[in-house]
Amino acid sequence: MKLTVIDTPGFGDQINNENCWEPIEKYINEQYEKFLKEEVNIARKKRIPDTRVHCCLYFISPTGHSLRPLDLEFM
Repeated sequence: MKLTVIDTPGFGDQINNENCWEPIEKYINEQYEKFLKEEVNIARKKRIPDTRVHCCLYFISPTGHSLRPLDLEFM
């Protein structure tokens, strides 16, 4: 099994975090669209490279406080 790990260091660390999850969401959607385009081709490849995101681990800071609004919005 091939596993690819993508890290997003600094996510949510800016002063203005409005819509900061959109590049991540865009990347995930692009990978699904790319796979779908390959899959619906009449003369498709024997083995389509699967670059889709199958799992997302979201680590929450252990501050002892409740979730940040950004955490709730992103999830």
